[in-house]
Amino acid sequence: LRQAEELKRLSTLNDEIINNSPIGIFTIDPTGIILTENPALRRIIGYGPDETRVGMNLTEMPGFSVDLKKYLEEIATQKKPVYIKNLTYQPSHQDRELTLNVRANPILDFDKKVKSILIMIEDATEQAQIQKRMQRAEKLSAMGLLAAGVAYELKVPINLLTIDLNFIENNIPETSPVHDYVKSMKDELSRISQITEQLLNLGKPGDDDVETFEVHKLITSHPIQITLNRLQKSGFIINTAYPKESPKIKGRKNQLIQALLHIISNAEEAMPNKGEIRINVGSVLKNGEKFASITIEDTGIGIPPENLSKIFQPFFTTKGPKSTGLGLMVTYTIINNHGGAIGVKSAPGEGTSFKILLPAID
Repeated sequence: LRQAEELKRLSTLNDEIINNSPIGIFTIDPTGIILTENPALRRIIGYGPDETRVGMNLTEMPGFSVDLKKYLEEIATQKKPVYIKNLTYQPSHQDRELTLNVRANPILDFDKKVKSILIMIEDATEQAQIQKRMQRAEKLSAMGLLAAGVAYELKVPINLLTIDLNFIENNIPETSPVHDYVKSMKDELSRISQITEQLLNLGKPGDDDVETFEVHKLITSHPIQITLNRLQKSGFIINTAYPKESPKIKGRKNQLIQALLHIISNAEEAMPNKGEIRINVGSVLKNGEKFASITIEDTGIGIPPENLSKIFQPFFTTKGPKSTGLGLMVTYTIINNHGGAIGVKSAPGEGTSFKILLPAID
């Protein structure tokens, strides 16, 4: 009797561990039919607590990026565990893709045949996104240093050419046909000079000192207010919202202002027929850490899905020769150098929303 009670207690404990595990745990038969599942699996796979996949065939479930049948066949023949890292899964009721780590262990009977398979699924989406951001930051950092080196070498010849063109311009009559060519050359040199300055800013931390300030002070700064007032006078609707006391951050204020101005400039260009720009300041908790948040939204033309992943790349632009294609890359680099993150949501005809997170300090 005591032994039976002990077995019952251990069975109950085992059930509690499985039901409270953050890892999705379920069993299937060798053909893929789901036999048991725990609550974490329902949460990860993306269906309600009252729904069940017991009785369904795992290999027929939509959303997985690989053919699971071949893995089941491998387990049946090899009788060894299988580990699938960074498996992409698209839940049927969600827009975002998940990254899953899957481990499958065969359970053998007395005849050493696979009678069932224990599968554990871990949601690794956040870790995968962090890894992707780190790789992207490293790539941009290397590109920034290389670009800054090239820009530094170009700066002297550009200055010399500008001086020579000024001399020529001052020594020819304004009626000369050469005058227009000289002016055109000066304009193009000015544009090249602007590009080199932006590239140089990628390779240096900035001359302005690091300081501690409330994040809303970026929005109330003179350069931002001048820009917003100009836009309002030209017909744009400007809405800003921030608390009297916002989270404090530590950083180079002038650089962060520059980062925001690039986004505001993009919003202006996305609304040729005018529209609304909304700026909100607040705070968010992420993994137990507090971040100051700045959201800049517009009601412009939006960004096509195929371009969303490219907008922070150097020299990417859809605006033609008038744009250097460096503004958002500079913004990304500045935010990243401050230990922050920047994300964007957009769709054609639905406007664009940039969200910046910066580490808050007590």
